[in-house]
Amino acid sequence: DLHRRRHSFPTTLFRSKPYLDDSIPVVVLGDFNLQPSSEPIKWMSTKLVDCRIFETGSPKHTFNGFKEAETGPVIDYIFTNLQTKNITYKVDQSTRGKGLFYSDHFPVIVEFLGLSRKLSGGL
Repeated sequence: DLHRRRHSFPTTLFRSKPYLDDSIPVVVLGDFNLQPSSEPIKWMSTKLVDCRIFETGSPKHTFNGFKEAETGPVIDYIFTNLQTKNITYKVDQSTRGKGLFYSDHFPVIVEFLGLSRKLSGGL
């Protein structure tokens, strides 16, 4: 329910707080089942960068529910504290044919290029 989701975001970030001081790279991603206008997503966007801002072209929805539709909700996200302007973001809306979907969600793909700090380890 929305109440639980609203309170799970602060809990998730509280547990992540030691990592949110920009000393190490942070990437938070997943199917949050919340639309961009929801309070938890707005709140998360004040703490980390929502990679959707790097989307080029018309915005793409991430949920299809195994149905063909031109529009739908965005409920899958990738947030980061990485300081780079060279982030590519895309939603792969390809299918296996008419009415045949790989999943009820489209994959969200983010590529981080030209990071402004050296990373130790992988992402």
